Amino acid sequence: MGLFRSHDDKQNGEKISWSVPFPPDLLARLRGFSAVSISKASGMYLEDVFEILKGSRSRTSPEVIEMLENVLKKLEEDDQRLEKEAAKINFMIKGFDVLEQKKQKRQLNRLPETGYYLEE
Repeated sequence: MGLFRSHDDKQNGEKISWSVPFPPDLLARLRGFSAVSISKASGMYLEDVFEILKGSRSRTSPEVIEMLENVLKKLEEDDQRLEKEAAKINFMIKGFDVLEQKKQKRQLNRLPETGYYLEE
């Protein structure tokens, strides 16, 4: 009689396999990053990441979606931090260029100590 099972048999015998579709917004945001960086940050195989990004894997478990959301959040934070660092470096380079131009301008405006104009 397989119709009636005890409550304990249901808990120990079977694990429910959840399969939910990838949220389109998550997939779109993930495509903004390289597969290698996603794989590195998540610990997933690169092949699996490529399947997800190509859209050939349309369903997965809620745990994987949650993990990818956390990875995406981390990658976006890293991206913002790197953009701020790049802006600082760009500002410093522009400042050094201005100082170099001022130095060159001062050197061009100086009269030579000996030369045509100083002869008596």
